[in-house]
Amino acid sequence: METEISGCRLLSVAAGGVFRGSADVERADIGGTVEGSLTVREILTVRASGRIHSDSISYGELELDRGGTVTATLQLLGEEAK
Repeated sequence: METEISGCRLLSVAAGGVFRGSADVERADIGGTVEGSLTVREILTVRASGRIHSDSISYGELELDRGGTVTATLQLLGEEAK
């Protein structure tokens, strides 16, 4: 099942968890798997156990722990989008 999230403060996917769909959030902390598009207006954190498979990810800041993987086109958000 795919989900669409918009206007949330935090998307948190714990290790072993899966999120499928699209999300437009302030912050994201990814320790599990994300399949879908992401817009993270502030900080996107991908933990060592995190896996993101997406066509596109837009973000304000990116923190990628060693071992975490991101397969996507990355786009840094401009100041006007924050």
